[in-house]
Amino acid sequence: MPRNPKGEMTVSEIRNLARQHNKVSEIKGIDKKSRANLIAEIQSMGYSVNHAKKRLVKMPSKKGKIISQSADANPKPNKTTRKKVARKKLIAGGAAVPLHGGDEV
Repeated sequence: MPRNPKGEMTVSEIRNLARQHNKVSEIKGIDKKSRANLIAEIQSMGYSVNHAKKRLVKMPSKKGKIISQSADANPKPNKTTRKKVARKKLIAGGAAVPLHGGDEV
């Protein structure tokens, strides 16, 4: 059996932490998993093992990740944008654009 790196928790300590944790306790077959598999399963649930403090720590979420739109996507402008454009044209001395999008008779 390979030894744990110095300063890291053993399999039994990690299993005890996982059993006591609310979310991670849902892992099936904790007793049958190896140390590497158990740590990988904990990380897939969004937690990391802090060996120094002997606790499970929530990893930062990826909500701040910026998703760029494709070039062919044309988002529909909202009414306030169209109103602002029409108002700027009136202030600049141009003709107003109808806000409802239809032809005026």
